Amino acid sequence: MKGITPVIAIILLLLITVAMVGFAMVWFQRFVATAGQQTQENLQAQLDQQSKLVSIENIDNSGAESIVSVKNKGTKNLLVSELAFFVDSSRVSAEGCSDAGTPVDIIVPGATVECALNTFCGTDSRLKVTAPGNPDESICP
Repeated sequence: MKGITPVIAIILLLLITVAMVGFAMVWFQRFVATAGQQTQENLQAQLDQQSKLVSIENIDNSGAESIVSVKNKGTKNLLVSELAFFVDSSRVSAEGCSDAGTPVDIIVPGATVECALNTFCGTDSRLKVTAPGNPDESICP
């Protein structure tokens, strides 16, 4: 009987060690899978953001308000609400954007829309339009 007790103790220690290693392995695999999924989601969100590019095509100051022609140069749809307009570093709002007179909320890739600013962009003022992927800046005529 004296020789069986150390054998049982070793077997119990080995079982405890195997159980702890198994628990650690399962926890680590779940941790890595979750971190990998979050990283992939963040990367996709950044790629989507970088696919929304804008450029100023024209500024029309012939009326009481400035009309800015904005083109979506990216590969993803651009929401008008994602655009921000600045005149000489002061944020201004657009009264709305339209495509050939039809109000739009989404600018498809390659499309150009006209946005009416609620502020007049005076001569030599700097107009800046920002989108999720980039800003574009121009001097008002």
